[in-house]
Amino acid sequence: MEPSVPLETPELPLPTSPLSSPPTSPLHRRDPPQSVTHDFESPLDALVSDDDNGESTNTDGNTPGLTEKEKLAKVVETLRQVGWSLRMFIDAFAGKRNGCGDVQLDHQAYKTTEMRHEVLSRMIAYCMRESVVQLTSFPDIVTDELNGLIGQPFFHQFDQKSSVENFDYGEAVMVIKEKAPQWYSLLLQLMRNERSHRVSYRANPESSRRALDKRILCITSLIVHSRAKQRSNHLPAMLGIYLLGSGTKRRVVDTLAGLGICQGYHQCTRVMNDAAQEERRYISRSVFLASLTNRLSTFIAIRSFSLAERSGSCKRFQTPVNFLTNQSKWDR
Repeated sequence: MEPSVPLETPELPLPTSPLSSPPTSPLHRRDPPQSVTHDFESPLDALVSDDDNGESTNTDGNTPGLTEKEKLAKVVETLRQVGWSLRMFIDAFAGKRNGCGDVQLDHQAYKTTEMRHEVLSRMIAYCMRESVVQLTSFPDIVTDELNGLIGQPFFHQFDQKSSVENFDYGEAVMVIKEKAPQWYSLLLQLMRNERSHRVSYRANPESSRRALDKRILCITSLIVHSRAKQRSNHLPAMLGIYLLGSGTKRRVVDTLAGLGICQGYHQCTRVMNDAAQEERRYISRSVFLASLTNRLSTFIAIRSFSLAERSGSCKRFQTPVNFLTNQSKWDR
């Protein structure tokens, strides 16, 4: 019997898995999904539109067959058809127009008012960053308003006829509201008490408003005087003269002047000396005019008496004084 030869069994490859063995070459690796490698674009860099399924997709805004001019014309024509200006559209988009505050749109990016506010904020930041339009900053607006107050009533050069007792705070605040509305709104919001929204705090709103207006006037006068010391010193000079006239110590006046509330001691005394000189000149002119009037009256009386004496109609009067005293009787 021939010996048996063992049968050779073919070697089977070991089971492998993509998780247990890495690819042998980078060329064998699978490409990651397109959604992973896609660079996320900012909402400011791509338009957001709705597809047929109602889902938000990013597009580049290129509509076949329409140029940029035609697309812009379509948007403007749509606004014209609904009777809106661009400002009215922005107000409605932000929920400021009546009936638009709680409107929810069938749009994933613009659905709620808060989402639309976020979009507007990003757009404003984009416009400022990319210099799309030259926006005037709020500090520049306030500065222009304060410069416009210089020389206005209550913010002009000191008038010697003014006094604290006759100062009209209401009229001065009206000038601020008219010439510097943004500045007035800012101060009113900043200086309002944190409890002013409570019903119990608003027992006397008119009195609280007047108190705030006086403080706003004082702060505004301080800043405007700091910007133009000679051309806008009406209230500081008036307060300084009032304090000196009331017997306030020189050191107190100089301390308040250092805080910008009023003018200093030397400035106030110089203004008071100028006022005294002007009053002295006025009195001198008044005395001169009075003396001249008396001389003219005397001359006219003597002249009239001489004419009456020549005509023989003044025999009853011994002097020109008696003649003038009885002038009315003589005329009759």
